[in-house]
Amino acid sequence: MLDPIVITATSGERFLKDAPASVTVVTGEELRERPVRDLASAIEGTPGVQLTGIGLGRRGISIRGMQPDHSLVLVDGMRVSNSASAVAHSDYELGWVPAEAIERIEVVRGPMSSLYGSEALGGVVNIITRRATDEWRGSFSTFGALTEHGLGGNGYNFSGYAGGTIIPGVLGLNVWGAFKGRTELASPSNERVSSLGDEKALMGNATLTWMPDECQRIDLSYGAGFEERWSGNQGSGAFPTYYRSENDIWRQRVSLSHEGNWDWGSSRVRLYSSILDRENRRSDGAPASGPHKFIDTVGDGQVSFSPFEGHKFTIGGEVRQERLKDPTVNGAGSAEQMHYATFIQDEIAFGDRWELVVGSRFDHHVDFGWHASPRAYLLHHFNDALTFKAGVGTGFKAPTLKQLSPDYRAVGGGGAFDIVGNPDLKPETNLSFEAGLEYSQDIWSARAMIFQNDLENLIQASCVVNCGGRLGTGPRRAWRFVKAPEVEGIG
Repeated sequence: MLDPIVITATSGERFLKDAPASVTVVTGEELRERPVRDLASAIEGTPGVQLTGIGLGRRGISIRGMQPDHSLVLVDGMRVSNSASAVAHSDYELGWVPAEAIERIEVVRGPMSSLYGSEALGGVVNIITRRATDEWRGSFSTFGALTEHGLGGNGYNFSGYAGGTIIPGVLGLNVWGAFKGRTELASPSNERVSSLGDEKALMGNATLTWMPDECQRIDLSYGAGFEERWSGNQGSGAFPTYYRSENDIWRQRVSLSHEGNWDWGSSRVRLYSSILDRENRRSDGAPASGPHKFIDTVGDGQVSFSPFEGHKFTIGGEVRQERLKDPTVNGAGSAEQMHYATFIQDEIAFGDRWELVVGSRFDHHVDFGWHASPRAYLLHHFNDALTFKAGVGTGFKAPTLKQLSPDYRAVGGGGAFDIVGNPDLKPETNLSFEAGLEYSQDIWSARAMIFQNDLENLIQASCVVNCGGRLGTGPRRAWRFVKAPEVEGIG
């Protein structure tokens, strides 16, 4: 069995056994052999990955015991912002790409802020999509799922992919689309309340690839999706009412990238933007949560080169703008913030057996100034099959626009309490260590890694006013620092 190629651990191609991180690869062939609804179900069962509840019956991806919002999702190396930063209890970032369009998924355990910045506090999940080939290829899949007891929750999924050449060696195209849904799953204790909401989603994507010569590749991609979700809910208070909450979600993503392989090294430049629109309605006539629009625009670039033997340098930078439109965030109903970053990495080879990868990223936030995220990783190959790995790295996550806003105020728990922002917050940080052995030979492999995460400044919403009062009588929660447990284990 050939050793898989991975790119997420260093932002460049490496064999899996040489990756300076704990990485698991889930191939597209594996995904297409089983029913896969979203990214969470695609990597379910991967070592070090747990699926945890994030509210309203939805699941998030937890890596090595960290919170779901500490896991950064990428599509072809481009970040997909955690939708919960704009819409509470949401999981929209998990449904961008169907299984038919996936070449592989790389799951990196441990902080990767040294390359990817904020949100890569616990790890990174990178979806690598299929690229157009010299021959036209296509595939289609469908599946359905039925639940017991007749309470609902039945699911279905139709997805397809096609890709190939328009002008051989010069111009290529790939397209994919999906239609999926799930019926409401009623609560066993109260059939008027949903344990899982009803969902329907339609999405598609097209990528045009131009190769002006054998050294360059330019990709232009556009994707869009629409979802309808509704659920049955019970309001708070002495005489609770039942109501139906309906959500319409529009998603768009556009990207333009250039990759070059030159005599002196390689380069990559990208510009991409993702847009999330959400509208909410309530059947009882009560005020619904206002319309949300979240726009994340990123421009980045990097170069890799080897100025002398035994060293490979990668230097890059990123500019990112977040824009949020939400009537609860402040009096103006909108907020934005800019992020600037630069990073450097050196892959140092000591003979044929030893290698050290060191690097750091420097992120600038308008409220916190500059923040450094260094990382160092050591590898030793005892032979072609057995490798020792050990590394220490740091990660951070900046508070969201809502969490930082002094004017933010929203209703939570169906009206049971209020949540307010806190301008005194600082970034969450993580110091992580791991060490262990990996063995890979022919058709089987084994891994034993110990790790420890030391998380500081964990941000959670906790009660600050009327904490002993009954729900519905004015309890108020604010985003505050809480003591984070030290997480350690094997995986």
